[in-house]
Amino acid sequence: QNDMTAALRYADLAQSMLKKSGGEGAVGIIYILIGVCILPWSKSSTTSLKVLRGGHHSCMEMGNSEEGMVCWLGTVAGSFWDGYRIDKVQQSASDLLDQCQLYKVTTHIHVIHPYCHATNLLLGITELDWDQVKAFGDTVESITGSSDPVDEKELLY
Repeated sequence: QNDMTAALRYADLAQSMLKKSGGEGAVGIIYILIGVCILPWSKSSTTSLKVLRGGHHSCMEMGNSEEGMVCWLGTVAGSFWDGYRIDKVQQSASDLLDQCQLYKVTTHIHVIHPYCHATNLLLGITELDWDQVKAFGDTVESITGSSDPVDEKELLY
């Protein structure tokens, strides 16, 4: 439990197995688990993003566009959270949205839209719709029963 050294050994083992197997199997899932669940806790975010980018390319080369797009989504989310240049994040999110539509990977589109919307707002490409914000605030209050900040403990299951 909480053994990051062991988690890193498993991540290295999984990457070695991927290389030796020629990428057969659940390649995307392995890259996603390593890039999203293991490396952010133990390595730099840059390392995590590199793994996810590699996962995207590997999956796309094998014709596994759905898992490839999830890896790309991980790079968009990670670069947004880590404060990468917002214009680069916006371009990547927009390109990902286009690729998901091109490859008909529609399951991820609803997850990509908030990144596209947020980056467009931050860059001044679109204007904030205050009526929509007000409606969202009403929804949050109706869900939580309060406009008070939510305690972090309440967010974890």
